Amino acid sequence: MRRAVFFNLTQIQMPVGAVTSITHRITGILLAIGIPFCIYLLDQSLRNPQSYVWTSRNVVKPNSHWRTTQETTDKGVNYE
Repeated sequence: MRRAVFFNLTQIQMPVGAVTSITHRITGILLAIGIPFCIYLLDQSLRNPQSYVWTSRNVVKPNSHWRTTQETTDKGVNYE
């Protein structure tokens, strides 16, 4: 009997169709997980003004809560 041959998977060149198929499946999984999460965040942000502020600070601009009050009210500060 012949021994099993170890295939080096890093050296196998996949056809374009296979790469496209794998990428399509991965993005489909990410969308299936991401869309319900986005709908949840939208629902939370529309409940009341406090939840909108929380969502916009923690999700849309996650580092904005580190700014001090003086930095946000000072007209001369350039945030770009």
